[in-house]
Amino acid sequence: MHCAAKGWPIVGDDIYGTAPRFRGPMLHLHAREIVVPISKNKPPVRVVAPVPAHMRERLALCGWSEDDLNKSSP
Repeated sequence: MHCAAKGWPIVGDDIYGTAPRFRGPMLHLHAREIVVPISKNKPPVRVVAPVPAHMRERLALCGWSEDDLNKSSP
């Protein structure tokens, strides 16, 4: 809703975007990495997820490449 209100709806969002309800692109919302702090005495839990296959073509049009996954995050 917030992205759509700014004029940047998420690709495939059939609720707040303009995607068709059926046979449209799948939702293109992805968190590549999530870090969750558990406690001050333990390191945070870090989860990294691969980019879903259905998103790769459109991300490549934006300049993304597989090599971006191999770069370490700050």
